[in-house]
Amino acid sequence: MWWYRTYHRPVWDALHGQLDQVLTEPPEHGPAGVVRTAVWEGDAVARAMAGDHAVRLAAPEVLPLLRHWTTARSSKPSERWLKTARALLTGEAAALVRELLAMVAAHREGPVAQVTDDGQEWSKTVFLAGLKATRKELRQALPAERFRLERALIEERLWRWRDVTEFFLDHPVTGLYARDLVWQILQGAAGLPVRAETGWELTDPLGRRIQPHPDTPVRLWHPIREAAGDVRAWRDFLLERGVRQPFKQAFREIYLLTPAEERTRTHSRRFAGHVLRYGQAKALLNQRGWTDLSIGHWDYECGGDQGEAVKELSGWRARWGMYVVADPHADGWGTASFCAAEELRFHPVDTPGFRGGEGAPLTERFLRVCGELRTYKIHLGSGNILMEPNDAYLCVVPGRDHAAGEVFLPFEEGGGMLSVILSKAFLLAADTAITDPSITRQLV
Repeated sequence: MWWYRTYHRPVWDALHGQLDQVLTEPPEHGPAGVVRTAVWEGDAVARAMAGDHAVRLAAPEVLPLLRHWTTARSSKPSERWLKTARALLTGEAAALVRELLAMVAAHREGPVAQVTDDGQEWSKTVFLAGLKATRKELRQALPAERFRLERALIEERLWRWRDVTEFFLDHPVTGLYARDLVWQILQGAAGLPVRAETGWELTDPLGRRIQPHPDTPVRLWHPIREAAGDVRAWRDFLLERGVRQPFKQAFREIYLLTPAEERTRTHSRRFAGHVLRYGQAKALLNQRGWTDLSIGHWDYECGGDQGEAVKELSGWRARWGMYVVADPHADGWGTASFCAAEELRFHPVDTPGFRGGEGAPLTERFLRVCGELRTYKIHLGSGNILMEPNDAYLCVVPGRDHAAGEVFLPFEEGGGMLSVILSKAFLLAADTAITDPSITRQLV
């Protein structure tokens, strides 16, 4: 209204009566309505003005000053504004202003509280505490949701498409992961979810789209059911679109049955006889969803030198027996040091934008990178760097602002070890372009 009075005087002269009627509370609301029209109930002071002081503020000798006060646009108003205020400052108004200023001073000494759109009062402390609690809950929920989706992939769980869209794709938490996974119609097409005007659709690597019927059964796509060419197409598609999946799906390792395993049907000796460090094996198996593995405790009443890891699958229960192969008392604490694990193997791959081949041969434990100044060996387990020929240690510490997406991996979040190794390999392959003095002085 002030803006119209100032800049659109003809409009104000013609419409100010109607504007007053629209923007002013009805007369039956009394003095409180008059004050609310002027100051709005935005904080405790305004609510007190519309409550305890409403009658005095709405009095004819004070109301003009209140309305003039609402036109102030700065804590240091102009002389013209002050001149008008002095003219409106009657004796009754001056006494009331002193009371209001004392109330404002007392209000500033207490905690600040504001009112949300739905009328709920909140303070900065309460709001931040609630925000921190929500963040903590999200941090706990996200890994659990990711693990639940991966278990559904392993167990080949089926859903109706309407349930997938409602409880996964449209979910504010789970949808963060579900929208980056490939879904497959049972015995039908597979695709990455994309939102269309008519709902969620699935798009394949060739750009073809399909919208499943709400009652269509779907499941998470698994590469073990697909031909090698189809798996490669999905991997290329995810790389081109920059999709980072919450866990390995398209890039998941698959272990096909050997002829011997096909004959035995219910058991496998593929990993029999492998020797593992028990503590590491137990931690990894627990992370992968195996349970009940406990061997080598203090005495045979609580445990023994044999144990069994169990994992529930779709219609199956996998059991992996293990036993102690070293003296369980060798470490002095009565716990098993070793148990009789899958051997971890590293295979060279073609990395776009990286000089491979002769420039980066892969050995059993190191990625060997040939730069212009030195030849470097990056340890595949720790990411530490040694420089040939004397195996001098090269300290390269990723910065705190290091972006995980700098070396994009479609299955690794948060800059894992593989991302660190590749980042260092790219850096050292062009060692003449390094400008960081903390690194260059180590290369001399």
